Amino acid sequence: MQLKGPVGGLPVVAMAGCGLDGLPEHGGSSGPGSPSKARRHGRRGRRLLQAALALMGVWLCCTLLGPSSPAKEQLGAASAATAAADRADTAVGGVAATGGAAGSAASLDGAVGGAAGAKGAAHSAVWPTSDDILAQELEARRVFLRQQQEVRHQLAAHRAAAAARPHTGFMPEPPPKVALMFLVRGHMPQEPVWRSFFEAASQIEPVALPEPFAQLARGRRQVSGVRDSGAGRSGLSDAGTRSEHSVQQEAAQRRHLQVQAERAHAGLRLGTALPGQRLGGAPALMSHSGLRRLHGQKVTAEEQGRLEAHQAAEAALARGEPAQHTLRSRSMEAPLSMLSPVDPEGVIARQDLFSVYVHTMPGFYYGNGSIFAGYQIDRRVFVNWGQYTVAEAERRLIISALADQRNQRFVLVSETCTPLYPPHVTYLELLSDRKSRLNACANADGSVVERWNAALYMPGLLTPDKWRKSTQWKSLTREHAELVAADRLLAPRFERECYSYLPPVMVRPAYVVAQNRTWVHRSCIADEHYIPTLLAVHGKDQETTCNDALTVADWVTGLWSPVVHHAEDINPDLIRRLRRQRATEIDCSAAAAIASARTLFRRRGASVTLAGGPLPGAASGAGGSASASRRLRGVGQQQEQAGRGYARLHQECFLLARKFAPDTVQLLLHLSEDCQEGTALSPKCLDG
Repeated sequence: MQLKGPVGGLPVVAMAGCGLDGLPEHGGSSGPGSPSKARRHGRRGRRLLQAALALMGVWLCCTLLGPSSPAKEQLGAASAATAAADRADTAVGGVAATGGAAGSAASLDGAVGGAAGAKGAAHSAVWPTSDDILAQELEARRVFLRQQQEVRHQLAAHRAAAAARPHTGFMPEPPPKVALMFLVRGHMPQEPVWRSFFEAASQIEPVALPEPFAQLARGRRQVSGVRDSGAGRSGLSDAGTRSEHSVQQEAAQRRHLQVQAERAHAGLRLGTALPGQRLGGAPALMSHSGLRRLHGQKVTAEEQGRLEAHQAAEAALARGEPAQHTLRSRSMEAPLSMLSPVDPEGVIARQDLFSVYVHTMPGFYYGNGSIFAGYQIDRRVFVNWGQYTVAEAERRLIISALADQRNQRFVLVSETCTPLYPPHVTYLELLSDRKSRLNACANADGSVVERWNAALYMPGLLTPDKWRKSTQWKSLTREHAELVAADRLLAPRFERECYSYLPPVMVRPAYVVAQNRTWVHRSCIADEHYIPTLLAVHGKDQETTCNDALTVADWVTGLWSPVVHHAEDINPDLIRRLRRQRATEIDCSAAAAIASARTLFRRRGASVTLAGGPLPGAASGAGGSASASRRLRGVGQQQEQAGRGYARLHQECFLLARKFAPDTVQLLLHLSEDCQEGTALSPKCLDG
């Protein structure tokens, strides 16, 4: 029968004639006005309403989770258990209403127990316990760590295979490379433009080098020729002897810097730091093998403590415990930097002019469709704009890039950058630089450069007259990059005293807060001061261009960030203006540079240059009675002549530009295919 009661205005349905699990329905007072009957109907109505609401919730969850979700299956089982529990409750209510006999009391106990068990099973099916959640999180973390370890092995194997790959290019030796070091947060909006840039670079190779690399190659050939002729050291003139002695001294100094840079790279790879260096202001973490290999000294009590802290942090990371956050919070370095596998056939891997290194947020990694997948450096830091962490990220990029001996120029690139010239012009321009592209020179009027603070003072080393300022986006020669990697003195002082604290706009980074360090109001942008000051301290300020002519931006007085270019701003006039931003009287057009660059490059495997001319040494390469060494010298002479023939841009012409919003990508790609008025980045422009 159907009973309509006052339960939320909903019909209440009760089945008469049989009870649950064979329990007979006993009679009792059954008049329509009976109080016991009314109470029974009220209890049943409430229980049925609760069951209906529970089933509605289960149905809604299953609908939202989808047909194949494991959670839906759990919720289905839970609904069945809930229905059974409610049927048991209904039977319990019927038995309790009769007042009944001993058999009914036994049935009542069984029904109560069954209802409680069914409800408990339903609750556990819908709501997993905290232990279940922790087990799932630990298993997911273990799977993730295994995947990241596999990625690291794949990246190491790729680097080893690339280093062991035999040189098959036109030149006798592998040509030098330019390291492009991207300091970004995550996705790069201009990635399609860079894809076009690297695609063009993958189709060409140099047949000659510009000065000074042509001169270095000539020196190596002269030494080789002297050895081949058997003249030996006694056959050299006094001037030649002095020149060789000077070269040897310079080589010894360079080798010392290289050793320091290699140690820095090994320390970065092993999680260690050399004596006197405290990366990130936190205790430098070391391993026993790293200490023995790098320094050959015993492990002190302090270093043993650091090692134990390192091991505890690694164990916490493996277990997935929250303790890892406490153990690592005192360092700017992230406990784990996420990496992605590299595509060995990708556009960056196919080209041989540029090496790519990317520093992103530690928790970010590129998907398989990105050209930057596999090129992130490991052991990244949490970067806070305006703080030393930016300079530390730059140092780690430089240290990583120095591991490749072919890298001779080191260029810091922004995430909103776009190239202003095609890849072969950019490559030749940077290799042609005898100086680093930054401003490490003193003010012409002798005044102290802005933002100097007395807390930075280091007697005999860091003084006001050595304080410098330059742009963050710079290009370094290898010697200057090695100075940055080998630095053990200025970096710790900058980390402690060169910061920006202007709350609430600029606050202390998390690791500084964890170290309980007190900051005072200060404005010091470390990434603009650290490298130029370091070069000035080492007396290398005159080995820089004394300007910032690498990456251009439109600055507005009073703002801390440059103007962002949008789609409506993109046209050939903007490109021309950005190339010669500061000097309107100079010519930064690409036509002459592209024309001369085409004489120094060929398409891979081609028998002529991009300009259509013969390759260096092609005419004399067909045997005859000439010896191999003579043919080699002939090729070298023609390569040197080609290198001297490169028409360089003016030294104040900019090669890169920022900031470009994402809506500019398609228009910049259109300009890349404009070989006359645009940037000519596209492979379509290689043949003119």
